[in-house]
Amino acid sequence: MTALIPAPQATPLASRGPTPPDLHVSLDGSTSRGAQHGPDRGPGPAPSIVRSQTVDVVRAACVLIVVMLHALMVGVERSPDGGLSTRVALAGTEWFAPVSWLIQIMPLFFIVGGFASAQHWRGVKSRGGTAAEFVRSRVRRLDLPAATMILVVGSALALAGGLGADPALLEEARLRVAQPLWFLAVYIGVTAMVPIMMRMHEVRPTVMLIGLGSGIAVVDAVRLAAELPAVGYANLAFVWLFMQQLGFLLSDGRVEVWASRRLRVGLGAGTGARRSGGIPRGMLLSVVVLGLLVVVVTRGPYSADMLVNLNPPTAALGLLGLAQFFALSAVKPRMDRWWHATDGSEHSGAVSDRGAMRVRAIARAGSAVSAGSMTLYLWHMPVVLAVAAAIWAVGLPLPAPHSEAWWLTRIPWLVALALVWGGAYAMRQAMTRAWQNVVRRALTSVAARWTLPSWGWSSRGKHSPRGVSADQGASADQGVRTNRGASANQGTSANQAVLYVLAAVAGVVIVLFCLGDIIPSTLVASALLTLSVWPVPRRGRAGGIIREDRSAPGDTGDEAR
Repeated sequence: MTALIPAPQATPLASRGPTPPDLHVSLDGSTSRGAQHGPDRGPGPAPSIVRSQTVDVVRAACVLIVVMLHALMVGVERSPDGGLSTRVALAGTEWFAPVSWLIQIMPLFFIVGGFASAQHWRGVKSRGGTAAEFVRSRVRRLDLPAATMILVVGSALALAGGLGADPALLEEARLRVAQPLWFLAVYIGVTAMVPIMMRMHEVRPTVMLIGLGSGIAVVDAVRLAAELPAVGYANLAFVWLFMQQLGFLLSDGRVEVWASRRLRVGLGAGTGARRSGGIPRGMLLSVVVLGLLVVVVTRGPYSADMLVNLNPPTAALGLLGLAQFFALSAVKPRMDRWWHATDGSEHSGAVSDRGAMRVRAIARAGSAVSAGSMTLYLWHMPVVLAVAAAIWAVGLPLPAPHSEAWWLTRIPWLVALALVWGGAYAMRQAMTRAWQNVVRRALTSVAARWTLPSWGWSSRGKHSPRGVSADQGASADQGVRTNRGASANQGTSANQAVLYVLAAVAGVVIVLFCLGDIIPSTLVASALLTLSVWPVPRRGRAGGIIREDRSAPGDTGDEAR
């Protein structure tokens, strides 16, 4: 789960009436007809970039659900000797399995992440950017909050150990803080695949979904038949790439047409109307998939607890994500109309003044939470542990998990966490702005003046063969700017993109698996994450540094910083 620079908003559409399903709205408010697609090609790419407030709100809701769930699952109580003991609350109780179907929103988060990535990639291509630039920018935006958190929390735990804190308690804290980072490693990996996966999606979207879905089924079949649990981790790629592809499909804006074809094929030609018995096609498909999921978990080898199906990801989790996708596609058009009808001082009258105020308040809250989504996700466990330690230190009661007193104190517990996190976030934003200005100037100066041969960088910001004069290098640089498709430049950019991703994932993996020796693992992980976000400026025709364009249409979250 990661502040954002929001993209320009589309102009209100209230005065224009409902938008046809094949009419796409650009950032400047202009409209254009979607491309027509043959019956076997699926929806294809949208021709314009669309900012969706619905996706912002859904992303914010997903992050808040994850944070609240993790906060409730931390069971902290006083041990008989007056110390502090921890355990996992909620999980394993009889009622938790059905509830997990509602709160397991990781598939939905990857779906809306795929939507945002598709919009961002289209924006990069429209500006003449390359896949390597896209990957580099995404890795940087994901890793900056992570590098800070790892260094600060790792140093704090090392200091606590030096002051004589209980080693077992510190080990538990390290585990809790590092566990959410699995998401970061996977998200970086699937995001790095966006350019190639988008290319295949534009050609054959349905074939891509069938291929990834088949991969999920094959991995599960091998895992269960051979009784090799480790094989299941191959679905870290198949399941989450499948969810990302669904996000691409959602970003095309033609899910209704695609769903209609699937229903006609699967349920007969009689379901070809826009709605089936008053139910949107997407919602009908969601119900069908949920019914299949019920059969899979009751008659098949899968657990009914969707948190169990998360590690490793299974076909059951894939079905849950597919149901979430269809449900979102069904409600998204109506939610989009809400935002458009209340986006400004005037609206169509379909929404009352009081209702418009509520909708705008929800939109602002969603944007605010989405703006700090990655920071919130990365820092929520350190805040939870810090608040629990503070309560224990001052002698306040810590009821046993699942007791009546424990349940009664959950709302004050969540409120306290929200207040502490809000204050810490405001302080962190102020410190980060000051620190980033210093670091960015220093690193930009180094990257602009020194040759970095192992990475293929030079003082011109591009790879230059030895023996090339400054004038020749400037001319070559101009050529690269005017012809980004040159094979040599693409090769160098591709190598750089691979190194960005490898450095970032290696940093996360070290934190996940090297918890026993906190100081070396913290330093190495922070160094790798910092390396993955190294700013490499490009020089323009006049010799000035071209800074990276930070506008990312349709993109939200810290990863779009």
